[in-house]
Amino acid sequence: MGQKEKSVVKTRTKKRSVKQIERMHQAWTLYQEGFTYRDIAQKLNYSKSQVQRDVEDELEEWMAEQRKEANKIKIREYLKLQRLDNKAAMAFNAVGTDAEKQEKVLKEIDARTKISSLIFKLFGLDKIVIEKSDKQNYDLSSFTDAELHRIAQGEEPQKILAERNVNITN
Repeated sequence: MGQKEKSVVKTRTKKRSVKQIERMHQAWTLYQEGFTYRDIAQKLNYSKSQVQRDVEDELEEWMAEQRKEANKIKIREYLKLQRLDNKAAMAFNAVGTDAEKQEKVLKEIDARTKISSLIFKLFGLDKIVIEKSDKQNYDLSSFTDAELHRIAQGEEPQKILAERNVNITN
């Protein structure tokens, strides 16, 4: 008896027939247009629970693709920032000792600091909270790079904040 062969496409997690993929795509398209699961089920003539699974599978695949694209953009931007940082480092190493060149060095250091902060923001590292033994949370963005270096060396954030307060009152 002439049984039809089903074309099968393997996705990331499941093997699906071309018919299933078309059904999922139709459900996803209708969902994006604002139809409810019930409306989609009636329109495509299959169960609401299957529509929900199809839409959720499509949504999961779409989100994975978006994350992949976002990571590519992050990497590309990171590489640009690294090139800028390398240029700043070369300029920093090329200067002499006169006052004009020292001013240039300070500008380069400032530029490199800004580049570093952009790299932190790019990867979401500016949102990290420092947790220390004194049971207080500290927002990373409230500290300068020099202060963060001191914290990384083991100095207590509370001590750094206390020094700031002393400097403000003097």
